[in-house]
Amino acid sequence: MKRILIAWELGGGMGHVMRAAALARSFDEGGIEIAVCLADLADSPFARWPASCRIFQAPRGSRLPKTFSGPATFAELLYSCGYDDGNQLSALVTAWDHLLEIIAPDIVLVDHAPTAQLAARINGLAVARIGSGFFAPPPVAPCPCYRSWEPVDLDRAVRAEELVLANISAIFSVRGASRPDSLAASLAPDLELLLGDPETDCYRDQRVSGSVTYLGNERSSATGPSPKWPDAAPPSAKRLFAYLKGDYQSIESVVGVLREHHSTVAYVSGCDESTARRWTSETLTISRTPLDMNRCARECDAVVCHAGAGTVPLFLEAGKPAFMLPYQAEQRINAMQIQALGAGAFLDPAAAKTTFQQELQLFLQDKRKTAAAQAFASQYTAREDAIRIAVRAIERMHP
Repeated sequence: MKRILIAWELGGGMGHVMRAAALARSFDEGGIEIAVCLADLADSPFARWPASCRIFQAPRGSRLPKTFSGPATFAELLYSCGYDDGNQLSALVTAWDHLLEIIAPDIVLVDHAPTAQLAARINGLAVARIGSGFFAPPPVAPCPCYRSWEPVDLDRAVRAEELVLANISAIFSVRGASRPDSLAASLAPDLELLLGDPETDCYRDQRVSGSVTYLGNERSSATGPSPKWPDAAPPSAKRLFAYLKGDYQSIESVVGVLREHHSTVAYVSGCDESTARRWTSETLTISRTPLDMNRCARECDAVVCHAGAGTVPLFLEAGKPAFMLPYQAEQRINAMQIQALGAGAFLDPAAAKTTFQQELQLFLQDKRKTAAAQAFASQYTAREDAIRIAVRAIERMHP
């Protein structure tokens, strides 16, 4: 029997967990043994795992540089996640070495798990990478800059990349592996699978044609109860689905607008029970657990979210425009791309506190946003689920 390790190491969000569970279920149906390493185990009970699936905590860096903020390249992102410290990075690679020894996979499938990639390469294992384009930079040196909305110290980025590559190369040398020519080369997978479409890939113009497979949307990952739309909302009210983080800095302002003016179902991650009760109104239903996102996308008129790489494309594929509230770089990039398509609008956190109500109203009145979303959706009708496409491609790696 084949054995596959699904690894998620960096970043946050339910999307990684639900994706891992959907992949695990699909592999399990094909008789493949699955183990999963998760960066955060807290949300794993919300997902449906095969009974035979083994779940582990992924090793992560704990001593992170205090003076570094606003990574502008993938190298700087790794630097800020502990790759600045060669000793710590070596220990993390060793921890992944031991997990690989225990699990003994034939293939390592990584979802933003670069240290797992390094360990797999050192151990001669096949690696497939799945996820958004943001976490899969093209194999060029230096790493491209993605922070286009503000000034960037490119010399700082080059220095960070040189240090990260030196730390990786030292580990490879000690373990008898060939030293990589570049950071991108050290993390180049055997198979590159990107969720979403070319229009939502921030590195689209820098990729070699045919070097990646665009999977579309992972509908089988979006499982959960059906939304319960408020009954008291007036017939003219637009149905909004909101996917928000409870620690978003403008959450109170955003929820205050939603509960007063619209027919809204909101899944608020990290929301406690008392807060959910306080926010709930005749026009706003709060869920503390993930909902059936496919059904939410079909039944709503628009989505309010943080521009996550898994969320927005799912709603665009259903022809629904997005009002986005990004608060970190990947989300900001996603939001800029969707706005450029004409299918959405976005606000920074500080602006959301004062202008969310006005901007949301303008957004909902703009029929061009819905038309653009529907035009985008028309390009990708009747497409197979991304998870199924990915599983077939990965299974072909090890017949």
